[in-house]
Amino acid sequence: MSSRLLFCIYYFIFSKSNKSVYSIAGESILGKSFRLEDSGSISPLSFHKEFIKSLIKLFKAKQGNKIIKVSDSKKAIYDAYRSDENLRKSYIKFFGNVDVINFIPREELGKPLYYFPKRESFFGLLFLYLGTLPIFVFSRFKMPLLLIFQEYLEMKAVTKYIENNRIKHLYHFNIYEIESNFLSYFLNSQFGVKTTKCPSEVPLSFWNKNIICDELIVCNGYQLDEIKKYESSIKVNEILKWGPEQGHLVEQLYRNRNRNNNSKMVLGYISTGAWIREKEGHIDQGFQMAKNELLVLKFFNRFLSKRNSKLIVYLHPREKMDKYYQEAVAKYDSLLINIDYEFAPLEVPSSQLFMNSDLVVSFYSSLLFERLYFGFKTIFYTLYSDDFPLKESSINNICAFSEEELESLINACLPLTDNEFFEKMNIKNYPYLKKQA
Repeated sequence: MSSRLLFCIYYFIFSKSNKSVYSIAGESILGKSFRLEDSGSISPLSFHKEFIKSLIKLFKAKQGNKIIKVSDSKKAIYDAYRSDENLRKSYIKFFGNVDVINFIPREELGKPLYYFPKRESFFGLLFLYLGTLPIFVFSRFKMPLLLIFQEYLEMKAVTKYIENNRIKHLYHFNIYEIESNFLSYFLNSQFGVKTTKCPSEVPLSFWNKNIICDELIVCNGYQLDEIKKYESSIKVNEILKWGPEQGHLVEQLYRNRNRNNNSKMVLGYISTGAWIREKEGHIDQGFQMAKNELLVLKFFNRFLSKRNSKLIVYLHPREKMDKYYQEAVAKYDSLLINIDYEFAPLEVPSSQLFMNSDLVVSFYSSLLFERLYFGFKTIFYTLYSDDFPLKESSINNICAFSEEELESLINACLPLTDNEFFEKMNIKNYPYLKKQA
């Protein structure tokens, strides 16, 4: 594995214009990661420290049995957390009518069931260290190389589990991780493993312009436009039109609702908790999310001060946490002055409360795409983002790029029924991923 990993990295560095599988895998490995804080300073010793930390982790890990057979199933799910196991299995069952038993949680890699093969991993780490040291010293790719040893160990654990259990089909959910594309390439070329990837409702341009897999699940209509745009760097054999990752949990709430309803003139705002992400040092990826959200809230304060309409604020799960809730309340009180607003019920997931607002306006949230999937009126206030929306996409019809455009769009859309909205905005194929007439 280590030799192929180095090959892909060097192939990308020296063939940047080439969109082959090797180049895409290498580019992804050297991309930005949620695992690293958005910090510009890197100590020259950091690379060596990470190598040593990985060696210690390898030798401290308990060695598993040569073969630990979980089931006779040839399918498995790979995701970040054990807590998501039932959610992922029910999603695949609902949309794909497939039962999957095996589950590989990234947080448990290195434990006996998902062990690191020590001998080969040691030599692989040493080979990677020597092979990537010149890149760390002489190139601009210093930050992602701090993760290379940890990523390698985790890929070895996943690969060993797949080899031991003779897995032939992997459903991969945490595909935003930088090793995702290399892993798909390696598993297919080495073991003939078919990979089905789910990108979530997030626009592909945010984290997944580069994708390698056999099947790609589409979670919303906009992603179909993105696949056409980035076709040179999205290497897939088949597109599966499923739906949002948690859409099956609320399907029954919305499937048979009346979409010719009269508007109650209630606006909604869905928060991403960007101010908390910024506070915690999470990387922004260049979208200035905290700044965007502040502008949206300031707009609401001005717009609703001269209208007799209510605003419902849907807090992000982070904002509902005890450590941040009081600060969140104070933040919204300081921004939304002298207007009629309230928080959506805190104990109920926001995805179950779409009918509380006639029209939601936000900078960005995966819930906006989920609303569109279920046929609810939605507007994006899009600023400081070069990658969203695509100029070629009809989603532009529900995007505003200035306060004047946003006010005009709200005034035009708020009185419409949901069906009238999707017809007028030329996005009739968005609800339930219907074919465009």
